[in-house]
Amino acid sequence: MRSIAKTIIATLTLCAGVSAADAASYENASRLAAVMGLETEIDRAIGDAVASVRTQLLGKGVSAEKVDEFVSAFRDELDAGKPDLLADLTRAYADRFSDREIEDLIGFYESPAGRKLVDVQHELAMQQAYAVAKWVGEAAQRASTSLSGAGANV
Repeated sequence: MRSIAKTIIATLTLCAGVSAADAASYENASRLAAVMGLETEIDRAIGDAVASVRTQLLGKGVSAEKVDEFVSAFRDELDAGKPDLLADLTRAYADRFSDREIEDLIGFYESPAGRKLVDVQHELAMQQAYAVAKWVGEAAQRASTSLSGAGANV
């Protein structure tokens, strides 16, 4: 009976140690998320999503009053879910990087080059998305010309 009790105590102690290490990793990842400007990016994404939905609804002829009502509720939902999203994204970093790697990343993001990257990351992401969309569209156009002789229309 004593050996079972010792095993249970050892298991609980080991699990508590893992939980403490896990919490420390998550805390390091939270520091990384902060220096990366992750919350600012989420706020920007929320604003972009709200603006996009507003434009789409107005473009479909939905009354401004209904659009405002929906957009307000939509924004409230996004804002309410932001802490969970931030926690999920932070957990993703904690799961993929060791504490040492996270410390190295924090060091980079606190450097002048890292701070500059944070400052321009949204602009770069927008330029990349535009470039990829343009590239895919052009490739589709070129591919469709090869089918036009066969009477196909893409």
